Amino acid sequence: MKLANAVLAAAAAMTLCAGARAAPPPLSVAPDKDAALGASDPQKLALADRYMVDTHSERMVRALTEQTLRRSLDAEMRRMNAGVPVIPESMQAEIRQAALETARALEPRLRERIARLMASEYTTQELQALVDFYETPVGRQIAEKSLDVPAAAQRITEDLGPQFMSEFKRRFCAREPQCAQGGGQGQ
Repeated sequence: MKLANAVLAAAAAMTLCAGARAAPPPLSVAPDKDAALGASDPQKLALADRYMVDTHSERMVRALTEQTLRRSLDAEMRRMNAGVPVIPESMQAEIRQAALETARALEPRLRERIARLMASEYTTQELQALVDFYETPVGRQIAEKSLDVPAAAQRITEDLGPQFMSEFKRRFCAREPQCAQGGGQGQ
């Protein structure tokens, strides 16, 4: 049962994953759940797709998702293996690999859904302006540099985690007499 829970946790985290391709296939306009977004205009879908390619959006999402997936799986396996290991090391490696492979297999569907979302949120003119900018030399430089920003921002957030918890505890305990008296949870 615990093994099944670990595999299901991996599957849930995988739905976030997207990946890059050198030459992505053109998007279809087949109706699906996202048709309700009103994103069936082939021109808008094509522009949204070009924007995603030009900005390396898929590579950025893939890197962040794989990092999150690995952390989630590792945390879940540590939790499940607390005390007595339930999942052998070799099987943990297989679970991680299967999770990443499954996430990558879902990439085309995720890519299309994101493009549909973008096509529903932006006008044709806005999408064209984005594409025009990101296809310039400066736009390409910005897109390339933007790949490193989310990972760096995540590290900054993680570094501030202990400060956040300390400040949160101070503020909460100032409001909650039970916490200030040492009766709060986790003390």
